[in-house]
Amino acid sequence: MSLGSITGGGPGGGSATSSLLLSQLSADVTSVSDAMAPLGLTIPLIGGTRYAVQALVMVNAGAAIDGSKFDFDASTVTVNDFRLWLVDLVGAGGITKEFVTTLAGDFNGPESATGAVQLWGSIEPSSSGNLALRFGQNSHTTETLTIYRGSWLSAWPFT
Repeated sequence: MSLGSITGGGPGGGSATSSLLLSQLSADVTSVSDAMAPLGLTIPLIGGTRYAVQALVMVNAGAAIDGSKFDFDASTVTVNDFRLWLVDLVGAGGITKEFVTTLAGDFNGPESATGAVQLWGSIEPSSSGNLALRFGQNSHTTETLTIYRGSWLSAWPFT
């Protein structure tokens, strides 16, 4: 995980600085199971702080019958508020969208071939801990689900 900062102009020409939390995969991660497993994308959050969340997960689901799914149920934070949109950029039938409001809420990713999942949302933890993404296959036949290196999860605080 690497930490950085973003500086940009605020309303009325002012400036704003916030700490960017970033976790990135340095190697491919695979699954041959429909059981959810930690993906290795984890970021620390502080209770009582509101964060914007964004991620890009690059996926090869192998076969349409196996598919892919994700959730944040391995997180150690508890939340006052959690809202997340998932956009599957290469799903069956084109772009699909899902909305979840709980860390344990599963959302589906690409069903076959190589695709990408983009996540956008916000979280307000009531306790400090880690936000951790999990993954698995929707069902398992013979194919391997691969999450490609370079996939990332980020968050930054806002008021």
